[in-house]
Amino acid sequence: MQTWYDEQQNKLVALQHEAQQRAQEAAEAEQATKRGAFALRARSMVDRLRDFINDMPDDEKHKRRHMEFFQHALAAKYRTRSGINRASVSEVGPALKQLGWTRQREWLGAEQTYRTWWVPPETQEN
Repeated sequence: MQTWYDEQQNKLVALQHEAQQRAQEAAEAEQATKRGAFALRARSMVDRLRDFINDMPDDEKHKRRHMEFFQHALAAKYRTRSGINRASVSEVGPALKQLGWTRQREWLGAEQTYRTWWVPPETQEN
C-alpha cells in the first residue's frame, strides 16, 4: 500500500524523468542544427545552386535573373556578425559560370548605366 509521501515521490521522479527527456531532446536538436550547418558548409556552391535550380518550376528555370535573386535564395556558407544570411557574389558568380550561365548587360539609355542579368544556358542568344 502506497502512502501519500510515496505517491509524491513517484510524481517527483516522473517529473525529473520528463525534464531529463526534454533536455536530451533539446541537446539532440542543437546537435542536428550544428550538423546541418556543417553539411551546408561542406557542400560546394555549385551543388547547392544546381539543386536550387532543379527544384524550381520548369517555367521559372529558363528566366534570366539578377544576382540578388540567387543571393537571397541561397544561405551563406558562414554567418556574419550583422546576421545577414545570404550567399556572397564571390561564391554565386563563379558557380553560375560553371553551370553554363552567362552574364549580360542591359544598357539603360543615355545615363551610361546598366543592369546585369544572368542568363541560363538553354536561353542564351547566339
